[in-house]
Amino acid sequence: MFKIQITSHRIVTDSYALFKVSFEVEDPLTAWNVEKRYSELRKLHEELSLYHSNLPEFPPKYFFDNLGEERLKERQTLLNNYFTELSKRTDIFGPRITPIFLLKFFNTPREVIDVYGNATLEVKRSTELFMENMILEDEQEVPQEQPVEEEPNSGLLEAFNAALTNFNLDQVGNLFK
Repeated sequence: MFKIQITSHRIVTDSYALFKVSFEVEDPLTAWNVEKRYSELRKLHEELSLYHSNLPEFPPKYFFDNLGEERLKERQTLLNNYFTELSKRTDIFGPRITPIFLLKFFNTPREVIDVYGNATLEVKRSTELFMENMILEDEQEVPQEQPVEEEPNSGLLEAFNAALTNFNLDQVGNLFK
């Protein structure tokens, strides 16, 4: 089980602050800290939302007085609420379930990655991007004047999705050890 808390914040320059994120994991018993900007945490939330629905509400973006002490305390409290709710999600945090990109984002120790990490989403996302780029390249090679009867690579994309559906999750995890 993961326990995630925002334990402090500090202003780095007149343009941004860092939030100290503290982690505790029961098995293996491990604790560590990282510092992240609000914008980095927001990007992580956006990435998670590509794969998981009904995530807790992420703290709002402010356009004025971002570095005022009261505003930073408020944001720290809201981030704590977010990570408390997020860490309760057993479909995100659990042995062999936690996305590798999430663990890497927080500089998770290797022994924790070995127990909790699941590379399936990382492999799926990178492969989806690769396939999208292949399709875009093929579309650019087709002259615009000529009508195209069939969508380029549609059969290839369907075959890939079918293969990915039947892919053994343990094999994917072993690729990243």
